[in-house]
Amino acid sequence: MSHNDNDAGVGGGSSARSGGQESVSICEFHQKNGCWFGMKCKSPHSLEEEEIERAKRCHRRFERKKKRSGRRHWSNPRGLSRKVSSLEDTLHDAIEGMQEELRAFRVAAVTEGDRFEKLEAENKRLERENALLKEEKLQQDEELEKVRSTAEEYLRAMLRQDEQLDEVRASAEEYLRAQEATSARRAKFYVKQEKSINRLLSAMREEMCKDCSEKGARALEDCPGITWCRIWRNKEGGFSGATYTG
Repeated sequence: MSHNDNDAGVGGGSSARSGGQESVSICEFHQKNGCWFGMKCKSPHSLEEEEIERAKRCHRRFERKKKRSGRRHWSNPRGLSRKVSSLEDTLHDAIEGMQEELRAFRVAAVTEGDRFEKLEAENKRLERENALLKEEKLQQDEELEKVRSTAEEYLRAMLRQDEQLDEVRASAEEYLRAQEATSARRAKFYVKQEKSINRLLSAMREEMCKDCSEKGARALEDCPGITWCRIWRNKEGGFSGATYTG
C-alpha cells in the first residue's frame, strides 16, 4: 500500500490541529453515526474493511508520532530550560508591568482622591454661599414687599387727598360764587343807599345848621351796615359827600 493510500484514511485521512491537539478525521458516515476508531459501528455501512484498516493504521501512526514528539520534548533539557527561562522572563516582565500599572493606578487614585476632596470642599463652599444668597434674596423680597405695600398705601392716601382737594376746591369755588353774588347784591344795595344818603346830605346842608348837620353826620355813622371812611366838608362847613364800605 502506497504512502498516499496510508495517509488518505477514511474521508481523506488528513490530520487537523484544534486548540493545540491533533485529531484524525473520519468519514462522513462515521461522523453521522457516532462511530469512532476502535469502536464497533452502531449501524452497518458500506465501507470496505481495507478502508477501515487504513484508517486504523493512520490513527496508530498518529499516536506514535505524538509519543515521539513528547519524548523529544522532555528529553531536551537545554530547550526546556530556555523555554522555562523565557517563560520566567515573560512572567517577570508581566509582573513588573502589572506593578507599574498598579503604582500608576495608586498615584492616580490619590490624585483623584485629592481632586475629589477639593471639589467636595468647593461644592460645600458654593452650597453655603448659595444658602446665604437665598437668605439675602428672601430678606430683599420681604423689604421689597414692605416698600411696595407702603408705596401703595401712600398712593391710596394721595388719591384720598386728591379727592378731598377736589371737594375743597369745589366748595371754595361754590363759596366764591356765593360771595360774588352776595357782593354784587351788596354793591347794588350800597349804590342805592349811597344815592339816598347823598340826597339826605344835600337836604341836611340846605335845611340844617352846622351843628345839626354834624350831629346828623355822626348819627349816620352809626347806621348799621355802613362804615364811614371820610366826610367831605364844603367851604361853608357843611357836608359835601362821604365814602363808606360795608
